[in-house]
Amino acid sequence: MNKVNELDGKVDIVFVDGKIAADRSAMLIIKVKRINSNIKIMVLAEDETDKTRVLEYGADEFAAKPIGAETIVDKVYSVLLTREPK
Repeated sequence: MNKVNELDGKVDIVFVDGKIAADRSAMLIIKVKRINSNIKIMVLAEDETDKTRVLEYGADEFAAKPIGAETIVDKVYSVLLTREPK
């Protein structure tokens, strides 16, 4: 979290790996959004089981692995287009 604080205003998107323990990913999403609600969060997980939960905690996008580079680029582009102006 210290790094996110240090980079506040310089970070547009944070990727969260779904392998983070269930509690920790939720708290990470919540803390990042508290620091700066404009930072977008994309969760990459092994399967779809956590999709609803992480989106409810504030993640902006979700993708199940394996995921291709083109799909990641498309999702990042889409998420960044919907961000609020600084």
